[in-house]
Amino acid sequence: SVDDSRLTPAQRQAATNLINTSTVAMAKFSDVASVEAAGYRSIGDSSTGFEHFVHWGYFSDSISLDPERVESIVFIVNPDGTRSLVSAMYILPLGQTLADVPEIAGELTTWHDHQNLCWDLTGTPHVVGVTDANGNCARGQFIATPPMLHVWMTPTPCGPFSGIEGVHGDSCTSHHPTDPSGPIISVDDPRLTPAQRDAATKLIAVSTVAMAKFSDVASVEAAGYRSIGDGGTGFEHFVNWDYFNDSITLDPDRVESIVFIVNPDRTRTLVSAMFILERGKTFADIPEIAGELTTWHDHQNLCWDVTGTRVVGTTDANGNCARGQFMATPPMLHVWMIPTACGPFSGIEGVHGTGCGAHGH
Repeated sequence: SVDDSRLTPAQRQAATNLINTSTVAMAKFSDVASVEAAGYRSIGDSSTGFEHFVHWGYFSDSISLDPERVESIVFIVNPDGTRSLVSAMYILPLGQTLADVPEIAGELTTWHDHQNLCWDLTGTPHVVGVTDANGNCARGQFIATPPMLHVWMTPTPCGPFSGIEGVHGDSCTSHHPTDPSGPIISVDDPRLTPAQRDAATKLIAVSTVAMAKFSDVASVEAAGYRSIGDGGTGFEHFVNWDYFNDSITLDPDRVESIVFIVNPDRTRTLVSAMFILERGKTFADIPEIAGELTTWHDHQNLCWDVTGTRVVGTTDANGNCARGQFMATPPMLHVWMIPTACGPFSGIEGVHGTGCGAHGH
């Protein structure tokens, strides 16, 4: 956060200026058509849930961190196939490395690069895969990217400059595909058994159908869900405490928690169903669904108010709460209603298995 006390005044001001100037520069881009009209072209990575458009003229020049010459613009791919602009992304000149990144705001501005992308350079450059365990490309050719820096136009739990795989600094999230030896993030992964694939596909389908009746916060609250007060993280969890306290597990009509993203205008958009095991259960008790694809997680650092229904903070380095009381959560499993780079069950901090995503608890 730009409010982090560890930033110097100069770093805080530099970060704020970059966010503000980038936001103003992005205001003229309302959709893919306006971005393409300005000379940007897709690198063909929409299947990851995000699509990057690069202006190759800006990429090839020697100008850095100019909000009027942003090298890349990033869209999220919505469930209906439309795109929404979510990030400006600055890219240093080709040949530069993480040793060359300019100082802006220290560990807040988490530059990253990619050391595993395979490119097809015929026509407009586009990504055609990732390298295998030996660094080879089945298609295209490997080209290391220069360092890049996101400036997010939407709230992100890991901060306005949140990095991705290959991060430099203390980033906590990823939105790019991993190599075939990495985490299982897709129901199409050949490492899943047919039974696991079928179980995962079914859970996604029935959860999506169950969530269709919830269009907004009001409809969720009318069904008995209440916020745990964590909207400041960029995501807000609503829990039905009757469902939480019963002994029923993985019932799409009795989902224990529903998660909303907090939009820039403070409205909420439903993004995930979240199943929670009974109180007292641990990772030893999680049901088998799809192995490492279904990444259960828990929380071992949350402080709750006296009712045990609202989060009031996190524990300090010694495990103590400045406010409220510590209570460990049982294991939980997301089923995302939006594309996520780490898969439809992407875990968060404290993940069980090889989940690769975090959303800021």
